[in-house]
Amino acid sequence: MNWLSPDSAKFHRNTKSRLLERIAEEHGVFSSEDYLQKFSEETLSDLEGGTRYTDSKSFANSPDGSSHYRCFPADDQPYMLLTNNPGTATNLERSLHRNMGGDVNDIAAVCRVYIVNYLLGKSKFTKFLERLGGIATKGELANYTDISSYLQEEEATEWRYKVEEELMEPSNRVEWISENPNAGPSLETGFLNDFYYSVAYKLESTSVDDLTKIEKKFAKETLNGEIQAVDPEVIICSGGLAWNTVRSNMENETPIGGSKMHRGIMDAQGGVFRADIAGDRRTIIAARHPAVLHKQEKLVKRAELAEVF
Repeated sequence: MNWLSPDSAKFHRNTKSRLLERIAEEHGVFSSEDYLQKFSEETLSDLEGGTRYTDSKSFANSPDGSSHYRCFPADDQPYMLLTNNPGTATNLERSLHRNMGGDVNDIAAVCRVYIVNYLLGKSKFTKFLERLGGIATKGELANYTDISSYLQEEEATEWRYKVEEELMEPSNRVEWISENPNAGPSLETGFLNDFYYSVAYKLESTSVDDLTKIEKKFAKETLNGEIQAVDPEVIICSGGLAWNTVRSNMENETPIGGSKMHRGIMDAQGGVFRADIAGDRRTIIAARHPAVLHKQEKLVKRAELAEVF
């Protein structure tokens, strides 16, 4: 089963190799152990002392290298939710990416499950979705009832229980996932039907504060290609890196409902804009990170004025 459109898969394959190769060159990273020691709070035990690669390209194209990349299902969703950076993965998630071969389509299949628990834990964001559901006229969002069913919590929990609790061997986990592609959250309903979730910086890192200027520049360099591949009508920028990455690519901005364009997310939050970006006119929403998102009422009123939900 394909979790990415052909254009999205092509974008992620090219971006994955490019980012990992540049990181390896800049930081002298030639194994997953090196990467984890440099960028993550935890070290994956079964990669310790693992394969070392002779050059950055071979590491970038290896399943070991790919285990640090994050992408999510993309298939004709009208809304794009862009947050800052993927943070650090669980040991199991990282191991799955490696043992499945590190292909971006497999990464997206696994990430769709893990994003559910992450978003369910962000109470301000779940309230925001509820308010957007109150003004929505299209998509599953227009029929929003509760966050658990919208994010498909039950389906994600069943998938994780099977993989994490019942299947202990990596080969058994990979085999079950391959044989049960429709298990877990579906692309045909709920949040994944409406929203393409993404992160401005695609590689695992402890926090956005750990990213260098060069790494943040990577996000800006790759954004247009991602938006062109996904082609969303609405882009919600949630967090400072996400906002500045999108803002730097916007042209001919038109503020909605008294919105003000600011460089910082603290001042820009609650703003809704129409702007040219990645070859089309789109609606851009400035919000804070899902964990601390507020000024929701003003933002939702402006989104309603823009008539995009």
